[in-house]
Amino acid sequence: MIDLDDDGQPEILLFNLAGGSAAAFKSGLAGWTYLGMITNYQCNGVREALRAGQFRAAPPIFKEIEVAGQRLRIASNCSQNR
Repeated sequence: MIDLDDDGQPEILLFNLAGGSAAAFKSGLAGWTYLGMITNYQCNGVREALRAGQFRAAPPIFKEIEVAGQRLRIASNCSQNR
């Protein structure tokens, strides 16, 4: 669990077994709401670091692009994160 939107309430991150999917959820008055998929969790060393509690919230590398009320994001792969 980690606060991803700085509202003082942690969101929950769920990771399937290797090869499965990963997603983020937010708690609210109506229960848990799906926020979206988590990418790059299959990159080398990520699962081990997560299990060890070695993670933090960080700003995106690229800004989002807003179009017609929707947010577009640049999705990089494991080798392009920095």
